[in-house]
Amino acid sequence: MTRTTTTTTILALAAAAALGRDALHSQLAAAVQAVVHVVRGRDGLRRVAVIAALHRDARGRVRVLPALTAGPGGVTSGEGLDVLRRHLRTSVEWGGG
Repeated sequence: MTRTTTTTTILALAAAAALGRDALHSQLAAAVQAVVHVVRGRDGLRRVAVIAALHRDARGRVRVLPALTAGPGGVTSGEGLDVLRRHLRTSVEWGGG
């Protein structure tokens, strides 16, 4: 999963719904805090490949920031880990988990 792939997919879905870019970013920021990217291995099993946090930048655009990435060498953290932690802390404080 790349930022470009995720953004392109979400923009395509929004276009199909006649939702403009600004409206899309507003709706996305209000509704989604994280994305889990699942891949199917050669053995047919599905595995979590990336957990990414969504973050609204200074221009109001939502950015997809990889937080945790699973690879052959284990799990590595990315630039979105602190954002994901804030989302999780807020969810627990509100009684969401």
